[in-house]
Amino acid sequence: MAKQQLIFVGSRWMMSSIAIIADLNGLEIKGILDHHYYGNTDNLTGIPYIGDERWLLDKDNAQAQEWLETCVFFPANWHAGQHIYKSGPNLVELRNERIRILEESGASVTNLIHPDAVCMSDVAHRYSRTTIGKGILIQGSAYVGPDNNHISDYCQIEAATHITHDVTLGKNVQIAPKVFVSNGCSINIGDDCYLGARMGFDFKLDNNVDINVGKNVTIWTNALVKRHVIPDDCIYTDSDKVLKKFKQ
Repeated sequence: MAKQQLIFVGSRWMMSSIAIIADLNGLEIKGILDHHYYGNTDNLTGIPYIGDERWLLDKDNAQAQEWLETCVFFPANWHAGQHIYKSGPNLVELRNERIRILEESGASVTNLIHPDAVCMSDVAHRYSRTTIGKGILIQGSAYVGPDNNHISDYCQIEAATHITHDVTLGKNVQIAPKVFVSNGCSINIGDDCYLGARMGFDFKLDNNVDINVGKNVTIWTNALVKRHVIPDDCIYTDSDKVLKKFKQ
């Protein structure tokens, strides 16, 4: 039986990890759609650039329409918490644009979950009360528990991160390695947030009050969140300061 073919939309340095996960999930990688690199280089980590992701929106492009009929897709560019850009494309906006293209084209978007990750969602466990969306990346040694966690579309959960219970991640939340998302209360993370490596939530907070992190929030590496509310479009530092993000 032929393997399901996978196309990456967008690309970045260090794509080997997601290519390995795709292979471990029995997917055959067809190539990368990325208009920034198509025609300039033959491949990335042995994966060929096969076209422009914007083709997916062109109803008259026969090749793109065939891919939409026969392949699954995964958004493969993401940032590492940057919020100031001196040159090149805005990586946050670029990822959101790729997600928009996938949505508007009607592409079948798959999840990439490492076999060594523990994801106790209701898809696999009948006793679970945890749900996951589409376009989800979960790296090896990550843990998503079965007790009322809700992972929305296009979230990324990196290695050794633990999401224990009563956590809701909005759309396109990116969580760096070794993050511990837990407290005695519910934790709600807004759309387009970035949680830096080894950050966590202070267990001295009143666990009768929910923690609410707004949309488009960046939490620094090693930060210990000591507040119940972080407003939209802010940066939370490792010294408990809240800074408003610059308008781009």
